[in-house]
Amino acid sequence: MKDVITIDFTGVASYWEVHSILINSLELPSYYGRNLDALYDCLSEVGCEDEPVKVKLTGMDAADEKMGKYMIAIKRVFDDASHNNPWLKIEN
Repeated sequence: MKDVITIDFTGVASYWEVHSILINSLELPSYYGRNLDALYDCLSEVGCEDEPVKVKLTGMDAADEKMGKYMIAIKRVFDDASHNNPWLKIEN
């Protein structure tokens, strides 16, 4: 397994920032749609038996307060994708 990919959302204040962090951290494809459905689709396809992907989400509580509900939705997408993709592991 690769090292853990740490995604730090500390201080994010916009949806644009959230998705820019995700694009850079996860090296998402150029066609990534910058929305929750697109995130789920990409997470559903990451990793393989020989190279699973382990992700640690940090700073979600430290995101700008107006982003609180969106950060909960982001976490839910990661959790849902990890339940359906055996090669994706989420570290708390």
